[in-house]
Amino acid sequence: MADQKQVVYEYLEALLLDVDEFDIDESLAGLDQVDDLKKMDEGLPTLEQADYASVVEPEPEPEPEPEPEPEPEPEPEPEPEPEPEPEPEPEPEPEPEIKKSIEASSMADIERVVSSQKPAAHDDLHCLLIDVHGLKLAVPFDYVEGASEIRDLTLSIDSRQDWILGRYGDAYQQTVVVDTGVWVIPSTYNVDDAAYTDIVVLKGRSWALACNSIIESIYIPLSSLNINKDKTHRAWLYATCLEKRCAILDIQQLLDEFGVMIV
Repeated sequence: MADQKQVVYEYLEALLLDVDEFDIDESLAGLDQVDDLKKMDEGLPTLEQADYASVVEPEPEPEPEPEPEPEPEPEPEPEPEPEPEPEPEPEPEPEPEIKKSIEASSMADIERVVSSQKPAAHDDLHCLLIDVHGLKLAVPFDYVEGASEIRDLTLSIDSRQDWILGRYGDAYQQTVVVDTGVWVIPSTYNVDDAAYTDIVVLKGRSWALACNSIIESIYIPLSSLNINKDKTHRAWLYATCLEKRCAILDIQQLLDEFGVMIV
């Protein structure tokens, strides 16, 4: 490319120096050649352009754009903690029962008595109804310590008192079993006809009343009681109830009398 351009330059210089030597026709012919050369020259790159083209290095290929980092996967939401189960409601306390310390082998009678209990109203007297030789006696529950069958007891006989059937227990705690019929209905009661099967242990566990059977737990309306106001006759009788056909015992009076008579 450089040699061709040099030839063109030399040719032009020769034309400028020898222009007078050519005739008009030759000049015109030369001009046509000059035009042709100019056209050729216009299509050729300049020296500077050629040099720049040879020097300029090709542009480096663009680096590939880095692939976008994958978006982190969202953390799984924590599972909700299970709601705590509600605590079970405490079972209602059972109604007052015959005290657990009783020596009761007659479980059928005791269970029957306890199952029949209900909350006492303020105007009711809660009693344990027993049978003594056909007479229904009501023992207020506040004075009941327990119950047991006589056949399960080992009684030591006390021959000094005819109203005492015997004693049971140990050296630290002795319970005296009273022949209730002798004490309550001495005029109509016959010892030979006694058929005691159970005892009711009274408050303090020092005394127990013998009975033919434990009937049931009852509630006696106070308004239905006929109070015994004459303590000189049958001091053990607290009141009678025609509705229940029973006599209510004055247990505190009995305990006091037992304590006096045992001396």
